[in-house]
Amino acid sequence: PAAGSTAALSDPRRIDLRGPLPSGAEEALARELPRLIREIRLTAGRRQGAARRGRLWPARMLRRSLATGGVPFAMPARAPRPRRPEVILLVDVSWSVRRAAAFFLAVARALVSSRRKARVYLFVDRLAEATTAVARWRGSDPRELASLLESVPGLDPLAASDYGRAFYQAAHARQGSVRARRRDTVLVVLGDARSNMKEPQAWAFEDLAARCSRVLWLDPEPAELWGTGDSVLHAYLPSCDVVCEARDLDGIARGIAEIVRSL
Repeated sequence: PAAGSTAALSDPRRIDLRGPLPSGAEEALARELPRLIREIRLTAGRRQGAARRGRLWPARMLRRSLATGGVPFAMPARAPRPRRPEVILLVDVSWSVRRAAAFFLAVARALVSSRRKARVYLFVDRLAEATTAVARWRGSDPRELASLLESVPGLDPLAASDYGRAFYQAAHARQGSVRARRRDTVLVVLGDARSNMKEPQAWAFEDLAARCSRVLWLDPEPAELWGTGDSVLHAYLPSCDVVCEARDLDGIARGIAEIVRSL
């Protein structure tokens, strides 16, 4: 392979997921993905374990002290209820970001266990509920992703991207809207915000974001391209808490780490 290809393969997590891959890149990415998933699972587990704290339980302390003449020899603690925020994933699966979407879904599926409340929506020009379909999917390659996309009712993978329409549907449609509660909902969007010169409907995204406690956006394009051409990312940035460049596995891992910190 060429010198550039050899350098990229030496660190598979830095392989650019946009456009054609160098020779051997698909095999390198396939080998790296399980390692990344294991690391994220360990990170999530460590964070959840460290976050468990008990606090003094006065009522039980007083009841127990009755048996010792009112002297509180035992100091019972009450563990707080585990915080289980809902995670909503809105994933652009248009052709320009399909490879990044495939790897993101593969990693996010491993992160969001069956015990955590999560919903997945895929979109190109309109939103489609895909939680069950993604849970059953076991691939990570764009060619394998095609079968998943074909199984999701209401999704047209060949349509022209329309972020404004998708966000309006998410926020205000009578059927298929994303119902979010600000108290315990984390909203995650993956996409390049390239909307074919169509109205971005930033107000609809703002309404949706206002119902969530935290909003994260992962963009598979390099930061220097944000807001150029038909990109309308600048219209959505004021509603986001965190924006990550996710052009490779390393960037996707940073985005997933931000999700873990929000849980």
